[in-house]
Amino acid sequence: MRVVLSFALFFGLYLLFAGSPSADELVAGAVFAAACSFVAARLRRCGSRALSLHDAVSWPRLLGQTLLSLAGDTGRVGAALVRVLTGGRAGLGRMALEPLPGAQAGPEAAGRRALLTLGRSMSPNGIVVSVPDGKAMLWVHELS
Repeated sequence: MRVVLSFALFFGLYLLFAGSPSADELVAGAVFAAACSFVAARLRRCGSRALSLHDAVSWPRLLGQTLLSLAGDTGRVGAALVRVLTGGRAGLGRMALEPLPGAQAGPEAAGRRALLTLGRSMSPNGIVVSVPDGKAMLWVHELS
């Protein structure tokens, strides 16, 4: 049942991104969905433990902090955009070195580092420019 659902999901995603459901696209989508479903089934069988997203994380608090941060960053970026559009001085932003929490060695730490880098780059006000090797820091550019 799980394989059928994953096939349907991958096939639907392929057709969504293909844009035109022609005969060629239907065949390519079926091949793509079959390959992805096979790989997903093999990966599920090889997995050593289930993914857990509730280990020592207060999700309501984290979501609230994220939404407040998003609102503040959006306001700052919007104000900078209005300033530029009205003929004001364009700000260049600033570079900051931010600590990377929980930096350790190993595959879990590498995954955590990648997720934190991606998450920090998704905010409207900043983007990670570099993660120096061997340091628990992120170089971040902030617009305002």
